[in-house]
Amino acid sequence: MGLSIHFHGTLRTFAALPQLREVLLRHGNAAEAELIDIDDEMGELGRYLNDALMDTSPPLKGFLLQFRPGCEPVFFVFGKDRRMACSCKTQFTTLDNHMRIVHLLEETASLFEEFVVNDEGGYWGTHDEVELLARRNRLAQAMEMVAGALAHGKPKARPMADHDLN
Repeated sequence: MGLSIHFHGTLRTFAALPQLREVLLRHGNAAEAELIDIDDEMGELGRYLNDALMDTSPPLKGFLLQFRPGCEPVFFVFGKDRRMACSCKTQFTTLDNHMRIVHLLEETASLFEEFVVNDEGGYWGTHDEVELLARRNRLAQAMEMVAGALAHGKPKARPMADHDLN
């Protein structure tokens, strides 16, 4: 259970890394986020895509962007195959940060041969702030129900049908 943005793709060329860094830095600076450069000749990064381990053998190159408060890092880290995959939970950060991550993904999409985004907040492709807020509120209500059930042995309210949780 969570509100996350999942994305993966293959960078067209490593020559696009400076342009990618520029976009991340601009969005990061606007949100007072920290940008960390990754250039590791020895490290390996275990990444899975559709249950298959991606070839992210060294050297690793890319970036990590850390939004605050309460947001998981946004990774753009590539192995020799120029592929990357990231899941970033945003349910505990601001709505502005969730929207900013979607905007930076939209801006960087052209740097990739293929680029797939699954935004559990529904903001990707729609820019619908009302829907993003509604999904976040439904998630918060579901979490409150679970917390209530754990604290009192039973939930305070039950959904009328499975689809009421969606």
